[in-house]
Amino acid sequence: MNNIIQIFLMLSLIITVYKLINGPTQWDRLLAYSSFSSKVILIMLIYIFESKQFFLLDMIIVFLLLNIFGILITTRFLQKGGKKK
Repeated sequence: MNNIIQIFLMLSLIITVYKLINGPTQWDRLLAYSSFSSKVILIMLIYIFESKQFFLLDMIIVFLLLNIFGILITTRFLQKGGKKK
C-alpha cells in the first residue's frame, strides 16, 4: 500500500517540477514550490514510518520551518515588486 502511495507521490512530484520550471507567473512557481516541498515531506514521512527511524522527525520539523519561512520571504519579495526595482 505504501509503495503505491509513493509511486503516485513521485508522479505528482514530476508534474510539480514541470510546473515549477514552466510556470507562467512567479506566483504559479511559488505555489509549485510549496506543493513540491509538501510532497517531499510526505515521502520523507512515509520513509520514516516504514523504517521506524523516528529520530528523523526532527529533520522534518526543520524542513517544514525552512519551507514556511522561505515562502514568507519570497511572498514579501514578490509583493514589493520583485526584480522590477
